[in-house]
Amino acid sequence: MISWIISLNNAYVRPYPALIERTANTILQRANEDRVVHKSWVYRFIKRLPPNFHYITQKPMEKKRMESENLDGLSIWFDHYAKLLEKYEFRPNEIFNWDETGYVLGQGKRQKVVSTCPIANSPNRGQAESITGIECIAADG
Repeated sequence: MISWIISLNNAYVRPYPALIERTANTILQRANEDRVVHKSWVYRFIKRLPPNFHYITQKPMEKKRMESENLDGLSIWFDHYAKLLEKYEFRPNEIFNWDETGYVLGQGKRQKVVSTCPIANSPNRGQAESITGIECIAADG
């Protein structure tokens, strides 16, 4: 079961309790066992997982956005950004941050999942009707 959870996590799929229960019952069925696991077994199993597994709330996110998150690339970008700020002597009141958040209509909701990462996102179907909220603030507040 642990190897299966790891392989799912590597494919950006996080198993939720009902999926873990179905998989355990399929394993028992294939082993010609006459028993099934109960929902309470799943939660006890999750509690017994090694410390590198987390039972967290997964937030849906666009697949392309998930794939673009790269800590090494972000670190390089911010180093370059710091050099530009220093070179052109930008003042805090000349630096703005625009932030937007989108709400996709008809998108799946958050759900509890088992993950090898402390933060989990699930890819959604991409193109859909959405509502966007925008906020802007200067670096000096």
